[in-house]
Amino acid sequence: MTRNALPAFFEPLSARDAWFLDAERPDTPLDIGTVYVFEPGSAFPRGNGAVGIEDTIAERLHLVPRYRQKV
Repeated sequence: MTRNALPAFFEPLSARDAWFLDAERPDTPLDIGTVYVFEPGSAFPRGNGAVGIEDTIAERLHLVPRYRQKV
């Protein structure tokens, strides 16, 4: 395993996830998304505001194996 390689994570699809995957079609995507709108600046001292959110997530994403899974 290389220095940056992450251990494999395996978890079977739940029945609901398998249904969504099977039911999705090009003309009926079943994507679910969320949009957050942030005001300029940060409400916290020394906070990064909206600009730093992507960096903060990227720094910590390796801690949650679920978000690295692929079907």
